[in-house]
Amino acid sequence: MKATDIRKGQILKLPDGLFEVTEYTHVTPGKGRAHNQVKMKNLRTGAKAELRLASGDTVESAYLDKRKCTLLYREPSGAGVFMDAETYDQFELPDVLVGHQLGYIVENQEVVVVLCDGEPLKLMLPASVVLTVTVTEGGTRGDTVGGVLQTVTCDTGVQVKAPLHIKEGESIKVSTETGEFLGRVSADR
Repeated sequence: MKATDIRKGQILKLPDGLFEVTEYTHVTPGKGRAHNQVKMKNLRTGAKAELRLASGDTVESAYLDKRKCTLLYREPSGAGVFMDAETYDQFELPDVLVGHQLGYIVENQEVVVVLCDGEPLKLMLPASVVLTVTVTEGGTRGDTVGGVLQTVTCDTGVQVKAPLHIKEGESIKVSTETGEFLGRVSADR
């Protein structure tokens, strides 16, 4: 693909490995030639890299396979063990690749795993998930003015800033991209 066709989220196959584009900018300086500045993250190591390309340069785009998989359990190391829904193969995604994303997945929940040449690379989460609150800070009387928030811990271990009226045992909707509280979910969902 041409350098001008690169977009955020794409996977590029470079000599150093597979990289996910985290930021793309077309730079047109007052003097000199225009170029494309690409910030990337190595999908195997998590290392960040930058690439400067002329508009006519080309890069290879990686062929990706998306599979529905189920989170079986979490390893003490922080990795997640998943099972492919079609083949029943089990594989591990290390903490370097999934990081904070595991905090938005409940065990036995189905998610989409992106693979390249049969190797799992990353998770694709929905825009929001429903989690159950297990621990709340609890507010003090009179703290209800001004949108005061408390830190709540959900069943997956992720912590979210939520309004004081949220109590233990309630279900809340959380953004997987920003980690923000989106609202309370009724018991009948």
